[in-house]
Amino acid sequence: MTGLSERQVTVWSQVPAPYFSRIYSELWTRNTDIKVLFLKSEQPHAGWGALSLDFPHLTSPTWTDVAKHARRRGWHIVHGYRDRRLILAALLVRSFGGPRMLSPFFDSSIEDFADRSASSQVFQRWLVRSVFGANCRPAQVSKSNSDYWKSIGYSKMVDLPYGVPPSWGEETYRISLESRQFDVVHVGRLTAQKGLDALADSWSRVVDVLPDASLLLVGATEDARLRVRLSSLPGASVEEGVPWEQVPSTFERGRVAVFPSHREAFGLALVEAAASGCVLASSARIPSLREIASVPEDSLFDSRDAHSLSEALIRSVTLARSVRDRLPDRGVPLMSVEKYMTALEGF
Repeated sequence: MTGLSERQVTVWSQVPAPYFSRIYSELWTRNTDIKVLFLKSEQPHAGWGALSLDFPHLTSPTWTDVAKHARRRGWHIVHGYRDRRLILAALLVRSFGGPRMLSPFFDSSIEDFADRSASSQVFQRWLVRSVFGANCRPAQVSKSNSDYWKSIGYSKMVDLPYGVPPSWGEETYRISLESRQFDVVHVGRLTAQKGLDALADSWSRVVDVLPDASLLLVGATEDARLRVRLSSLPGASVEEGVPWEQVPSTFERGRVAVFPSHREAFGLALVEAAASGCVLASSARIPSLREIASVPEDSLFDSRDAHSLSEALIRSVTLARSVRDRLPDRGVPLMSVEKYMTALEGF
C-alpha cells in the first residue's frame, strides 16, 4: 500500500464549501499531496460565511492549468456534474488514461432522483456514466446517496459518509434547552426552495396556540421580498449567515431546529442541529433523517402543507419547553478524516 505522502489527490470543484475545506486542510497537514481546483470562484456560496483555505488550491484556472492537473496521477475527486466545466475536467482526466481513480463526490439522493420523470432518469443515467465511465468508484456519503448510485448503475463505492466534527459532540450541549433564547431556530440559506415561505405560512397558527413563541432565522438571502416577509413575522428575528465554526453555538440559541426544505440532496444542517442538542422538526423528505438514530414520527411534516408544519412545530416547541435539560443523544454520524485516509491509501 502506497503512503499518502507519495500519492497525489486532485479535487475538482466549483467553489469552496465549509465541510470539504476542513477535510482538505486535515489531509494537507498529514502530508497528503493534495491540490484543489475551484473552477468557478474562490468565494463560497452565499450563506456559508468566510472560509480559510489553508491548503494548496487554484482559483479560476485556465484550460492549460486544467489540462496540466488532469494528468496528475492518484485520485481525482469531482464534486458534481451539473456544471460544464466539471464535466469537461472529468472527461479530460479520463482521456489521459493511466492507473488513476476518478471518483465523483456529490450528494444526489434517491428521493430527488425518484421525483424525476422517466425520461429525465434515463438521461441522467446516461450523462453520469458517459462522463465518469463504468470503472468509476463513486463516493457514498449516505444511505440515500448509496441508493442513488445503485440506481445509476454503480455497485462498487467508497464509503465516505458526511458527519459533524467529533469536537462538536464535546463542545455542544453546553446550554440546556431550558436556557435557550428562542423556541425555534433555522440556520441555512433563506430561500423559497428551503421552504421558508411555507414556514412563514405556518407561523401564524403557531403563535395562535403559543402566543409568546419566538423564531430565529440565520442565513443569507438575495430575495428581498422573502427577507421582508420573514422579518415581519411575530416574534421573529432575522440575522445574516455565520461561519461554519459558529454553527453549533447558533443552533444552541434555539430549542427546536426546523427544516421545512422542499428538496435536499442530503441536509447536513439537520445532523448539525441534532449534534447541538436541538429538538428536530423536519420535512419528511430530507435524506439525512435516515442517518440519525432516532427522530420521532410526530416531529416530521409535509413541507408543502402549512397545517402539517405548524402542528409539528407546536408539538416540538411544547416538548422542548417541558424538558429541563437536553434530550438524549440522537446518534449523529461523525466526520472522520481517518476514513478519507484509508480510502485514499487503498488506491
